[in-house]
Amino acid sequence: MKKREQSDQTKQHLSEALINLLETHPIESISIRMITNTCDVDRQTFYYYFEDIYALVRFAFAQSILPSLKEAHHGASTREVLTHIMTVLDRNKHALRTILDSGGRPLLRSAIFGEARDGIDALVLPELKQHGITGPRATDISIHCQGIIVMMIIDWLQGFDWVKGNTEVPAEELREHMLRVADDYLYGAIVRPADVHMLG
Repeated sequence: MKKREQSDQTKQHLSEALINLLETHPIESISIRMITNTCDVDRQTFYYYFEDIYALVRFAFAQSILPSLKEAHHGASTREVLTHIMTVLDRNKHALRTILDSGGRPLLRSAIFGEARDGIDALVLPELKQHGITGPRATDISIHCQGIIVMMIIDWLQGFDWVKGNTEVPAEELREHMLRVADDYLYGAIVRPADVHMLG
């Protein structure tokens, strides 16, 4: 095996070990030794590739979770896109909370925003066009709608949801609520005069 392939394989094994451990342990209770024992490598190997556990968390997100999120682009409708996104996020909820707790909110927000964009555009832009709203205003409305949905998802990941306050709800229930919110926001944008400032 070439050195590059072996290096990539080692990093992937460390990443998988961390994600598995996050299913049953909070990040603060996971040691480097726990990760390396799972992969049968030594601490020196870990530190050769990663500065600390949080660097490994970011790598794990980029290598394991983000590619799964990108499959959302293949959805034919907003519901399919959001269903896929919520399934991936729900499956990796513990790891994603660790990312958020370690200052990874911008990383996660950017990733979800990027993967939700096509689905929200597919919901919003045709409806706006039917009401004569196109160009920059239509784009702004779609972006604001995306922002609201991303904010709802991140709050849900952190243990707060917009459906029942501080009580966590299933991913499917939040998805349905997001679709209703998107519809309501879209209706308001259509009837609102163009010069009224939109929700930022």
